[in-house]
Amino acid sequence: IDLDACRDVTISDCFIRTDDDCIVVRAIQSVHDEPAVCEHIAVTNCVLESTCQCIRISCPSDHITRNCVFSNLTLRSRVNGINFDFPNRYLSPGSSGGADVSSMTFSNLLIECGGHPVRIEVQPGIRLARVAGLSFSNIRATGGGMCIVKGNAETCIEDVVFSNVRVQTAGEQALLCSCCRGLRLDNVELVNQ
Repeated sequence: IDLDACRDVTISDCFIRTDDDCIVVRAIQSVHDEPAVCEHIAVTNCVLESTCQCIRISCPSDHITRNCVFSNLTLRSRVNGINFDFPNRYLSPGSSGGADVSSMTFSNLLIECGGHPVRIEVQPGIRLARVAGLSFSNIRATGGGMCIVKGNAETCIEDVVFSNVRVQTAGEQALLCSCCRGLRLDNVELVNQ
């Protein structure tokens, strides 16, 4: 399910199994004449199974994505559970980015994945308006890789909270934080190889 520049959407009580991303929330500016805004999205009481990402939020050349709530979910993925990925390959020609992502809440989740349970990563050279106000609470995650909160010199990730979270990973590291401000860990347990 791809939500592009949508408002006031609820997805609930669904079982989704796909070889692509299960739920994508974006504001693809290049296909809209007016400023693209995706907001007030609620996803609850679902089971998401994917060979890609279970949840993908935004891309570098998107516009505004904000005020979304994801709760009471089971995520099973061969790759990543929750993915905020801002790579160069998704940029529109001549763009260095510009996405504005804020006020995202993820709570009461069970994540089982082969990759990163939570990945928030802005590649070098990408300049975003904002990635801020992300909350992850009451989560139990098992993954093949670590959780990542990684901005860059042009884009600092701000105000990220992990509360009542347990992450077990098969990798050598359980959490990587870089180029971020206001990261708060409250009752977080990290278990790595």
